[in-house]
Amino acid sequence: MQLIVAVTPAEVIRLRAIYENGLKNLVPGLRLLEDVSAIREVEPHCVGLAAIHSPNTGIVDFQQVATCFGRDVQQLGGDVVIKFGVTKFVQDGTAGVRIFARDGREVLAKNVITCGGLFADRLAEMAGGQRHPPIVCFRGEFLRMKPESRRLVRGLIYPVPDPRFPFLGVHFTKRVDGNVDIGPNAVLAFAREGYRYTDINFRDLAEFLGLKGMRTLLARNWRFAVNEFHKSLVQGAQVKYLRQYVPEVEPSMLETGPSGVRALAMGDDGSLLDDFIFEAPTRNTLHVRNAPSPAATSSITIGREVAARASAQFFS
Repeated sequence: MQLIVAVTPAEVIRLRAIYENGLKNLVPGLRLLEDVSAIREVEPHCVGLAAIHSPNTGIVDFQQVATCFGRDVQQLGGDVVIKFGVTKFVQDGTAGVRIFARDGREVLAKNVITCGGLFADRLAEMAGGQRHPPIVCFRGEFLRMKPESRRLVRGLIYPVPDPRFPFLGVHFTKRVDGNVDIGPNAVLAFAREGYRYTDINFRDLAEFLGLKGMRTLLARNWRFAVNEFHKSLVQGAQVKYLRQYVPEVEPSMLETGPSGVRALAMGDDGSLLDDFIFEAPTRNTLHVRNAPSPAATSSITIGREVAARASAQFFS
């Protein structure tokens, strides 16, 4: 169950456009709630000028989904190899591609598909692909409601997306395990695996800041960037924002939650590319260079597309 909530007149206009688009795309059960009393019938502690109610929107534990995918591979006769830090791809004639790991392990594959997320650009380039588009990384931090405060949120409460900015915005998410997470924000990560401020990789950071596109993006959105860092460091600023949607939220109700890192392909003009990018530098390698949100949500459908491309390329 999801609400997309408008809290300003300008957001109401954008909300109506989203609603009309949802109807055109036959989203089941979609309703437009046009006052706070209708909103509170769905989420009793939420306020806003208007909202979209999507009763069939839900959430899953994606770690469990990924585990099931791996189990399916094994049941079909495949192997799942983890912690395999790739250092090199070497074409080996008709045998295929030899893939070497940092710890000395080696795998021989007839055909190779990479979908490396935070390292997608490096993997592709390592296997003969282009240097561009590069991947830039933004950390998304969550707060978590303490157990006694979870009653304030029944489902999913989302803001209306602002087209001026490249990120959705902070939202309330009731997880499968009952936790209520609030986030994510969007701050530049100081490493590709920069899950904390103390995770710093100077090579990664120099790469990010050296990109023409990154400089353009920061110059265009510096107010947004400063505001996100401020909310990251000062919890009171984040709480002030959250109260637009759930006025009863207090700092004492919150604790530090998990964080994640977004892998985003960037154009030279500073745009964050919002579509899938595939590259096939050789007949037996296929690289998924960009898999933007909602890639996890759509993973089964995306997997079919990748499989179709691979089948046409590898076996035609």
